[in-house]
Amino acid sequence: VLTPPTLQIQPELTAEGNNPSLKCQAGPQNVDSYIFHKGGENVFCDQSNITCNESEPFLYFHHIRKSDSGNYSCTIVNPISQNTSRPQELRVLVRILNV
Repeated sequence: VLTPPTLQIQPELTAEGNNPSLKCQAGPQNVDSYIFHKGGENVFCDQSNITCNESEPFLYFHHIRKSDSGNYSCTIVNPISQNTSRPQELRVLVRILNV
């Protein structure tokens, strides 16, 4: 049985256009796949500004947007069980130019 993973966001507060990442830390557990969620909905790896792979514990943003702000969590899965992390907030600040 899997214990809950921990979601780490680096950095938790970032500005639009930056490239933050999420890491689903499961420790020494036997994990077959990782699923990331935003607001309880699955995050799909085929989005233009996201790179991820279900077999790896990372989700990378490329040129993050304000709309990417929200509460993220991750689920770890193996043939016996699955478990989900507590949500963590990713905050994206809008850059103000020509002020």
